[in-house]
Amino acid sequence: MKKGYFVAKVDVTDREGYAQYLEAGAGLVDSAGGCKLVVPHSRHELVEGDWDPERFVVIEFPSYEALRKWYFSDAYTAARKHRIRSSESWVMLVEGAEGDD
Repeated sequence: MKKGYFVAKVDVTDREGYAQYLEAGAGLVDSAGGCKLVVPHSRHELVEGDWDPERFVVIEFPSYEALRKWYFSDAYTAARKHRIRSSESWVMLVEGAEGDD
């Protein structure tokens, strides 16, 4: 089964509002089952181009279907509204390669 990956670039514009997103979303990834934070908000180095996000996050899901179920769930949809209001963000749902487990 191919894994699913949540990939996000986030530039926070309202720290208080973004804190509400983090609070509202706390535990939602864990509740999706079998997920792991592959790339948390961490140190990064731009070596080519001009794309330099404040935050870059990758979360691995056991399958692309599990990723979509989590992303479009009522719980994450409610939390996501805080992120959208408090940041400029770009999010992709990505299906992994065959045998990436």
